[in-house]
Amino acid sequence: MLRIILLVLFSILITCIYISCGLHTEELGGVGHVAGYKDPAQNCTECHGNDLKGDEDAPSCFTCHDQNWE
Repeated sequence: MLRIILLVLFSILITCIYISCGLHTEELGGVGHVAGYKDPAQNCTECHGNDLKGDEDAPSCFTCHDQNWE
């Protein structure tokens, strides 16, 4: 039971972090993106970092994207 509670709390925390960094309302490939995702240097750096490599709160954009942003 404790594992389930911890899993639910962890899921809620991740969801709050994910949503709090701009509303990721555009779904692409099963992953949420901000509305301005086609200009990541302008719209994604606040959470994913200037180099878009992420940190402990936001994943690296390069996990899914290569150097091309299509």
